[in-house]
Amino acid sequence: MFLVLGGCLAARQDVEVPKEKLREYLSNPKILHEGFCLLLTSADSYGIAHDKFLSAESKNALRYEAFVLGITQVRNLVPVGFERLVSGIRLHKSSEPQNDTMIVRWCNAEFGFSREFKLVLTRIGKFQFWQIDLRREDLEAMQEPLLAWYRKQKDAANDQRLVYPPGWKYAAIDACDCTRN
Repeated sequence: MFLVLGGCLAARQDVEVPKEKLREYLSNPKILHEGFCLLLTSADSYGIAHDKFLSAESKNALRYEAFVLGITQVRNLVPVGFERLVSGIRLHKSSEPQNDTMIVRWCNAEFGFSREFKLVLTRIGKFQFWQIDLRREDLEAMQEPLLAWYRKQKDAANDQRLVYPPGWKYAAIDACDCTRN
């Protein structure tokens, strides 16, 4: 009973992103990942992430249920690792916009995660904003770096899996595809 209660209390609450901040994220492709990743840290915010940050083509290819299932599968592999992975994603490089699209590389060196994403400029009336052309493969690409990070933690902790001592420092992989070459 106490474990269930403790798990409920520890669950992350809905991330509140003010409308102005959301507009700022969507209008600037250099910080789009910050807003998207912030929303992925809370399961209650997956709907906003799907609705606002994914391109129309992505929403057709990756319906809401498939998006939530894909994120949840990755999150459930290593919950604490998933939050560290998405909150640590940084813009590594970006191309110049061409024909309302641009390619960005998002990385997290702690996990060895590095992936290119296509961003699409969407126009509705006088408003224009950037959205992510996300695919199922992009979600699945998070799994291997997450598992590699988990194995590294386990090795650093002499095969302890669930409980780390107070003050534990997570062991980083410290390389993404961009920094290895």
